[in-house]
Amino acid sequence: MPSIVDYSLPISDIVRDSTKDVHDALIEKEGTKALLSGTLSKEDYILFLMILYQIYDNLERGLERHATHPALEPTYNPTLLYRTPALDKDIAHLSQTTAWKESDLYKELSTSPPEVLKVYVNRLQQLTETSPERLLAHAYVRYMGDMSGGQNIRRILAKSYELDEQEGSGVQFYDFKELKDSKRAGLGELRRIKDWYRRGMNSATENNAEWKAAILEEATQAFIWHADIFEFLATETGPEDDLTFDDEQFPLVVEGGRPKSTWSSGFAMTSFAAVLLAFCLGHFTLVVGGFTGTKGKEKWALLDAWFKSIVPQVGAWLESSSSSSI
Repeated sequence: MPSIVDYSLPISDIVRDSTKDVHDALIEKEGTKALLSGTLSKEDYILFLMILYQIYDNLERGLERHATHPALEPTYNPTLLYRTPALDKDIAHLSQTTAWKESDLYKELSTSPPEVLKVYVNRLQQLTETSPERLLAHAYVRYMGDMSGGQNIRRILAKSYELDEQEGSGVQFYDFKELKDSKRAGLGELRRIKDWYRRGMNSATENNAEWKAAILEEATQAFIWHADIFEFLATETGPEDDLTFDDEQFPLVVEGGRPKSTWSSGFAMTSFAAVLLAFCLGHFTLVVGGFTGTKGKEKWALLDAWFKSIVPQVGAWLESSSSSSI
């Protein structure tokens, strides 16, 4: 976090820019890499969802209790945002039982939680009682990340666990509804939801530097706790070799830092090279003679064929890039 923070700026800008270092540290955790590579076992992923369930359950209880608090009311929209119901469904689907809370795995997590989960849950409960404005930091870190890098994770998990990505069972946690409709939000709609959320938190804290400082402090700690959670997962799964990810590839489950560019594993560098080569060929064709006469018609035909050949690749590239932009 920078030593000097300009609290006259919008809180969403302050948090994004000031938490980049802790966000980057989170990306480097072995548990993070296992999740992003799809090598996290199904049982360990279920454990991860159970951890998130406890975090969200406490967070959303606090948000519900203080729905009219001036720091929280502008972003209060449980139908749109709340993740606890979706987590319940995903865990039930993956564990093949609606009684998953009676499982040995969840009972052990509840009675002997890892230290980081115990501390995190206690903090959320404390904030609910004493400083509800700070809950905005935890809501921001979670919801904004779920709508950003979470969309990449959804595709990876569906493939790794052989889930029906279109139908959505097992990955409903990453699905959000549209702002004004019950349909599943696409990439463009997710951007609009994130813009709505930023505007809400910015307006709620606009003239309150004290709240901004508290929210930044809380968001920074939230990143650290998430990193510790992934470190715990790594102890459960073991280290993964030769896995390298950064925040330009995946904003991940939390928001922080602004990617300069986003590359999906689904768009190979060779595809980009092919697009670049085609572009250079098209440029050369135009420069060397215009579009007049018989040869001009031939150039038009060549240009048309070139454009049609690159559109699917560029479309895939742009879709991949936009899906992770924060």
